[in-house]
Amino acid sequence: MIDRVALRRVSGTDKSHDRAVTTVCRECSVGCGLVAYVGEEKIVDVHGADAHPISRGTLCARGIAFTQGLDHPDRITVPAARASLREEFGNLESWDKALDLLADRLRRSRERHGPGSLLVGCDPEAGQEFYFCAKRFARLWGTPLVLDPFEEPMKPWPSELRSPGSACTQWAGNRVILLTESDLASTHPVAFSRLMQAQALGAKIIVADARFTRTMSKADMRLMIKPEQGNVFGTALMKVFLDRGVHRQDWVEAAFSNPEAWQDAFAGVNAAELAEAAGIHPDRLDEVASLMAGKGPVTLITAKKLAYRVNYRIWLTMATAMGWADGGAGGWYPLDAGRPPVDVTGDIEEGEEKLLKWLYGDQRALVKGMLDFEAAAGALRVKALIGSGNCLGDFLSPLMDSVPEMDVIAYFGSFPNATYMNSHIVFPATLWAETDGVCFSNDTAIQWADRIANPRQGCRSGLDFWVGLAQRFGWEEYFPWTADHCAFWDWLLQRSPLTSAWDVDCLKSAPQDCRPVMWSTASGSGERSQFPRFPTPDGRIEPVGPSAAAPKPVESDHVYPLYLHAAQVISRSRDASNWLPWAAELEPDSLIQMNPDVAKALGIASGDEVVVEGAHKRMEGLAWVNRMVPPWMLSSQRRFDDDWVLVHGKSQPREEALTILKELLQ
Repeated sequence: MIDRVALRRVSGTDKSHDRAVTTVCRECSVGCGLVAYVGEEKIVDVHGADAHPISRGTLCARGIAFTQGLDHPDRITVPAARASLREEFGNLESWDKALDLLADRLRRSRERHGPGSLLVGCDPEAGQEFYFCAKRFARLWGTPLVLDPFEEPMKPWPSELRSPGSACTQWAGNRVILLTESDLASTHPVAFSRLMQAQALGAKIIVADARFTRTMSKADMRLMIKPEQGNVFGTALMKVFLDRGVHRQDWVEAAFSNPEAWQDAFAGVNAAELAEAAGIHPDRLDEVASLMAGKGPVTLITAKKLAYRVNYRIWLTMATAMGWADGGAGGWYPLDAGRPPVDVTGDIEEGEEKLLKWLYGDQRALVKGMLDFEAAAGALRVKALIGSGNCLGDFLSPLMDSVPEMDVIAYFGSFPNATYMNSHIVFPATLWAETDGVCFSNDTAIQWADRIANPRQGCRSGLDFWVGLAQRFGWEEYFPWTADHCAFWDWLLQRSPLTSAWDVDCLKSAPQDCRPVMWSTASGSGERSQFPRFPTPDGRIEPVGPSAAAPKPVESDHVYPLYLHAAQVISRSRDASNWLPWAAELEPDSLIQMNPDVAKALGIASGDEVVVEGAHKRMEGLAWVNRMVPPWMLSSQRRFDDDWVLVHGKSQPREEALTILKELLQ
């Protein structure tokens, strides 16, 4: 197993260079400072910025390897188009030609199917400006279908959930840190280094997850929970604290608008039943509660995907009721929460198209639900798609089977991928190192990030894309930033009460060695918020995914006996990372985790080639045998459209493996 530890290097470089650019890495949402050394307009070296308050000179492998993508031989740099997916792409002479063609095909699609037939997929690879401008264009167009991995899961998203209770730079003094369904070692290596520092200073690390992760390998206590049961586990833990009377009543009285009703809602909750529903023995739940009970600081770290599920606010209520956020060194730290609430469409009149009703689940689950609804109605809603990065290979993957029925698919990105291969028009995109702008990082910091390199010829930013497309529909007044991208960021900062205190000039002038400005403190006086009543477990504790008794597998021509927990370890698709050999080698996605009893019965050892088959998909990988995986489950980092699967050795007959697994799992 490879440890994902942030790299620290000495100041300066011995490489010949013309200038040094101090900026912010945007490979993930931690917001580390970096120094890039540029010689003859090429990046010759990259170091961590020693004075940066978040990263203090550290960078992860991705924060160094991004340079490999800038001049990659397969990078797309020319607009291209084709009449149908059966034809080869032909290069277009200019961006203007490509935008004219897209505008024409979008008009024809809207005439046939209405404005609600357009969907925009905003992969983070395209930059935040692509997402914000897509929301404005979609509002003018009349479609609610703008999907993004950082999109708010529910409407309205409560203001008190906007900011983490503690920054990763403050974990060193923590007594306990609990991570639920989050793998910092793979998703946020610099934050992971903070976790390891806290552990070295005495903090106890507890990890609850449905898969064995790199972070779990470093934990003091490991809890294997069932897939998608993190919030159920959290609710059970809160119930134990309340039963023991170890919560901070003064904080409950001050923070909750109706503290009595909140506490009364737990009266009928059985912690042992919830623990079993989450896949944990009640005795283990008591062990965790005993370790965590008491004064802070204690930090709760959760993956953002938990915020799309039932009881998602339990983590904030726990941190508040236990008083762990007192002093700011503890509390709740939701990963990838680094985007303030910004109203980018309030100045545009609401169209007739009804708003999309959000469901519990991530964007991929939402798309599957939307397609199921449309299948029942006998018509496909989505007929036009503007997709950035590898959205069709990631959170929009359920749409792949519908691609032949679409009128037009436009791709805005940098490298060949599933979205590119299924598109009609291609728009080459800049990478983050070639653009400058505001960086909203996970610790609610606002930083200005200067670009490092000039954009490749033929590549443009997401802001350029939407401004150019809007002009073809006469919407210039809503996209007035053509000549000045700084004006866009100034406008955006004014669209939120949490960021309106700052502008670009202010952020540019902030010293590199001081704490970045924090959007979570922009509008407040520092006093404790008066939270509205939180959703309670009263009738809402509904385990999703495998229940205490695993449900009956789906049947088609044969039964698929194993539940596949397909969960990416990275927090965003980061399609460019597929083109960075150094980073890719550190994070193999071909491993299929399985229980030793299952592996032994099938004659499989760690490292053997295996095949995973479902009703719709098939994939090959390498076996990783470990006892943290229950016998009824497999775990994979790759996306897969089937929940129930069969696994067998690459040369082993399917029927033989099926017979063995049926007997083993009876």
